[in-house]
Amino acid sequence: MIQKDKMLEIFNFRYACKSFNPTKEIPQEDFGVILESARLSPSSFGFEPWKFLVLKDKALKNTLKSVCWGGENALDNASEFVVILARKKVDLVADSAIFSIW
Repeated sequence: MIQKDKMLEIFNFRYACKSFNPTKEIPQEDFGVILESARLSPSSFGFEPWKFLVLKDKALKNTLKSVCWGGENALDNASEFVVILARKKVDLVADSAIFSIW
């Protein structure tokens, strides 16, 4: 398990990656903590309108290249490619269908 100070150090050392070393992978325990941190991040409404889809399958990544503007290099080389599935603004208003179930 990553310690609090280590997690903050990781987040303070963030940067945009334009190229990836295909021989390196994030340790699964660390990647799990990163995903769980993202999943638990609060939204302003408190219902966290997102899900995370982790792609590892090379054939699936190749299929998605045509719709992943700017992600071609990551799809080719990153060990994991995270797709964020988020609700649209129309779903986040008081009279939307998502709120009718409450």
